[in-house]
Amino acid sequence: MRIRRLMIPALLLSLVPVGGVIMGLDAPAHLALSSEAHAAEAQVSKRIVSIGGSLTETIVALGRKADLIGIDATSVYPPQDIAGLPNVGYIRQLSTEGVLSLEPKMIIASSEIGPKPVVDQLQKSGVKFEIFESEPTVEGASKNITRLGKIFGEEEKAAKLVSELDANIQQANGLIKNFKKKPKVLFIYARGSRVLNISGHSTSAHSVIELAGGANAFGNVPGFKPMTSEAVVAAQPDVILMLARGVGSLGGAQKVFDLPGVSLTPAGKTKNVVVMDDLKLLGFGPRLGEAVLELAQALSKAAATDVN
Repeated sequence: MRIRRLMIPALLLSLVPVGGVIMGLDAPAHLALSSEAHAAEAQVSKRIVSIGGSLTETIVALGRKADLIGIDATSVYPPQDIAGLPNVGYIRQLSTEGVLSLEPKMIIASSEIGPKPVVDQLQKSGVKFEIFESEPTVEGASKNITRLGKIFGEEEKAAKLVSELDANIQQANGLIKNFKKKPKVLFIYARGSRVLNISGHSTSAHSVIELAGGANAFGNVPGFKPMTSEAVVAAQPDVILMLARGVGSLGGAQKVFDLPGVSLTPAGKTKNVVVMDDLKLLGFGPRLGEAVLELAQALSKAAATDVN
């Protein structure tokens, strides 16, 4: 049996699929970005509330964790560096009072932030407010890292993070060139056996699967859809991809093969399940390059042979 567990931390990201997105990782596009000029003015401000797991992770990677005075519920990595910081709540369900009670000098937030009335109030509060677009691409991840580097006056560290990300992507591309086929990957979002969804296109899961040289088994449908036995069997995936917390909610990796239709697929017959850290896989933050490389490595065997 081949079950891979890749970089699973003790703390895992809380995600809820709604419509076509995983809330907390796939963002709506209703928020306007702050100007670069405003970002430059905000350089090296302390007392920062960071709202968005990948943004918080990047701030810590830039060596500026001491500037953080508050985070949101999606900010779970690195756990040893953010333990004990006040939590202002879930990124899409914030309260104005909860954020401003920390008396921040600047709020750094993903465009996933909500609800909109709270966002409007925070923008009018007089506190510097920097919104970062949540874009599931290598370019989007690099852009956000670079912009955070400018805000904190850590341009060299940001450039190094981007360089490392790019190097991992290039290494993954080297592996992908040798793939004899694109493995069909089924991404299952689970929160217990009663909450099961498959990922289609226009999701972070779809984007990272493609970056790693795979083909989304449900790439012809938008967003997230309820998982059915018939659909899974018809898709015939070579690999099952899941988040660490999802697998934990099922009771362990062995339980994946009991999910509807999985045992009748090539992935089920070969016990080919890949389990990855939630934020690392779908956050499109500084560990994106690592995630793509690790997933490409995990897909390489299925890419080298056909499953009859």
